[in-house]
Amino acid sequence: MGVRQINVQHLFLGLIILCFVAGLTLDFFNLSRSTQRRFYWAGAGLAAIAGFLMVYPNLKNAIGIAVTLFATMTLIAYLSTPYIKIGGRIYALTTGDQQPDPEDSLTVDDSAPHQHNAPAQLADPLIDSAPDSYDGTLSHVTVWWALVVIAGIAAVNVGAFLFSDGKAAAAAGGAGFLALLTIITGYCDASWDYPIARGQYLQLAIASLITAGSFALLYLIAYDTARRFPLRRKQSPEYRAHPHRRKTEP
Repeated sequence: MGVRQINVQHLFLGLIILCFVAGLTLDFFNLSRSTQRRFYWAGAGLAAIAGFLMVYPNLKNAIGIAVTLFATMTLIAYLSTPYIKIGGRIYALTTGDQQPDPEDSLTVDDSAPHQHNAPAQLADPLIDSAPDSYDGTLSHVTVWWALVVIAGIAAVNVGAFLFSDGKAAAAAGGAGFLALLTIITGYCDASWDYPIARGQYLQLAIASLITAGSFALLYLIAYDTARRFPLRRKQSPEYRAHPHRRKTEP
């Protein structure tokens, strides 16, 4: 009986692995993105069911494993695919994956294979599909929420050092890394003539509150400095990603 139970568990484990592998390789097949999306979420559901049955009748562990597997495939979908589509909008980490499905574009070349990270083709190649993104890769919303998270981690490390038994190295490293990111972000935003925080004022306020105002101070100093002495090199990813910003080059 024990051997049979082990064999069944191995079967379910193999099915889970197969679902993950299939989900990560769908874009290698000549399938429409909508078809890839349906296969991916069918696989995510199947993996969750297999995880549940693998440890059933231990109900608590079964539910925990099912939720963990589905959440993991959802996170993978957000980080590396355009498969999360809700109400016609695609939610993904990168701007390439956030673009409309190629089959929804009016100018798609049907002879070319559909790749999940290829933006929909536009009638005018100079049109910027993600005008506020950083380097054409990450949206300004994503970057600024990431800065809030980093600010929170840095603040926790500094607070632990000042008020408990936190490590000085962790506090200094976190604060220094955040300061560098803040200065670079402020200088980049102003150099390419973007508004403060690229319009993400809520995240700017939260990060500033978390860091007792130091985030806003460093950002605004860097932003004002770049207004006076902008740096707009043609080699910059911002220059290559945003055609409408190239006219600002001195």
